[in-house]
Amino acid sequence: METSQTENEVTKETAGDDYFTSYNDVSVHELMLKDRPRTLAYKKFFEENRKYIVDKIVMDVGSGSGILSMFAAAAGAKKVYAVEASEMADVCENVVECNGFKDKIEVIHKRVEDVELPNNEKVDVIVSEWMGFYLLHESMLDSVIFARDKFLKPNGIMVPSHANLLVAPVNMEKYYNDHFEYWNNVYGFDLSPMMPHAMAEAMKEPLVTEISEKQILAESDFIIAFDLKSVTLNEIENVEKSFEFELKDSCTVHGFATWFNVVFTTSPSAEQTHWKQTIIFIPQALEFEKGKFLNLIGLMKTSKAMQCSMREIFLKFLA
Repeated sequence: METSQTENEVTKETAGDDYFTSYNDVSVHELMLKDRPRTLAYKKFFEENRKYIVDKIVMDVGSGSGILSMFAAAAGAKKVYAVEASEMADVCENVVECNGFKDKIEVIHKRVEDVELPNNEKVDVIVSEWMGFYLLHESMLDSVIFARDKFLKPNGIMVPSHANLLVAPVNMEKYYNDHFEYWNNVYGFDLSPMMPHAMAEAMKEPLVTEISEKQILAESDFIIAFDLKSVTLNEIENVEKSFEFELKDSCTVHGFATWFNVVFTTSPSAEQTHWKQTIIFIPQALEFEKGKFLNLIGLMKTSKAMQCSMREIFLKFLA
């Protein structure tokens, strides 16, 4: 049985434009800034690691509102290059000026791939909030790797420094009842012919939702784990791994949940973030007894049809 997330075919130009245009929306930045685990983790890093920041040169890849750039400047950075490809760069420049950092933070309204620093200058720290749903859905990490290879000093620091993506079988009984079993009795009528269509729609792409720790049915395992200082594009473009999960109790498996760890975690056992968790359903719920093993092959591929290529995740359940 196989389920996957797929993307519609679009032109490279449209995909790139749409990606950056989406960050013109102030509500996107509001959502991220109000994500306290995310934002406070970056703030804590700069406050607790000032010795690596004071009098250093920092590059913020995808600076958005400028919050990470200002954390760096407030921690004592000599210079911060805030690189932002969207029209939010103009707002970021005003934010920087409003907070008295104009002498330290230079906003660059370009894709990082098009940036040239004066005198081929190198930076001491690269910071970015590049993570997408199931960590690698967006391709922004590609730009961070590009920036690292072009601008980071050999002894420089990446923030975050490490990342990993985990997967585990999950029970989604309430969601199943609310969205699939619902069709069996709608105001006293049997609308069950709608159910397979509802399930087919759910199989088309992962569900981003909040789950509880008790819905996780086995110990999680890593789909991928990497060091931002050394990871290459080849390592993340096509990922394949086999899994074997021992189920904790007799249970019903509806699919698999994924979450990631960086300088914070999006685990269902932690304070929730705007990433929540990502659920990949299997076509049919399956019953298992305690101690039984569930085998899975996980694949992650890059969609080459897009300039800002999205990574698709595929999970093949081995019955």
